[in-house]
Amino acid sequence: MAKPSPLKSQKVRLAILIIPFVALMLFYQFGRSVWVPIKIKLTGGQTVAQVIETIGPDARSYWEPIVKEKGLSYPPKSLTLIALKKERKLEVWTTSNSGTPVQLSTFDILAKSGTLGPKRREHDGQIPEGLYKVPGLNPNSAYHLSIKVDYPNAWDREHANEEDKNSLGGDIFIHGKSVSIGCIAIGDPNIEKLFTLVADTGKENITIIIAPFDMRNNYDPRRLPLYELWYRDLYENITEAIRPYKFLAIHF
Repeated sequence: MAKPSPLKSQKVRLAILIIPFVALMLFYQFGRSVWVPIKIKLTGGQTVAQVIETIGPDARSYWEPIVKEKGLSYPPKSLTLIALKKERKLEVWTTSNSGTPVQLSTFDILAKSGTLGPKRREHDGQIPEGLYKVPGLNPNSAYHLSIKVDYPNAWDREHANEEDKNSLGGDIFIHGKSVSIGCIAIGDPNIEKLFTLVADTGKENITIIIAPFDMRNNYDPRRLPLYELWYRDLYENITEAIRPYKFLAIHF
């Protein structure tokens, strides 16, 4: 029986070394929801206050000059976060003392999943669309830090198909890193900025608008994928909520 050539043996040994390394890197990147909770359980997690103590000074040095330039004081009294799925942008807005919308910043959405159209059920990979609040902040996220979106809310439950009412899914976040399934990933540096701003403003003072695209422009909802009659009500609600925030996005 002929022996393998030295070159072939070298390739086999190299493959034996490379394959586990690649598998480990993929698990590190895409398996964070598995190994990060184990790490936190073993090492102990952090509180929101502890995280803010670490990242707060740098984050505030970003926001405070912007807020001051707008003639406002820090922290803002309220925030509106507008996520535009098609444009892959997350806009950050507050209001002036007279109630006029004031844009503070815009972040790139580095990763998202699904298509245009609302989330319908668990594991469909869709990012929800609608008007949401922030029920909490997660300082021990598998994706660095995260801001929870209160999907499914009462509107989502009311308008879900009967067969989906008990399987709408959940655990939707704005978070760090650049991978996502059903969430909005904006990278670690930007989630630190936003996490601090939301914590300082108060999660009860935050509104999140998630739109399939920039609905401040004219559009025909019938052209959207998966169009159904009840989408009309949803998109009218989104359009009404987003329309006051009508200035062009400013990218910092």
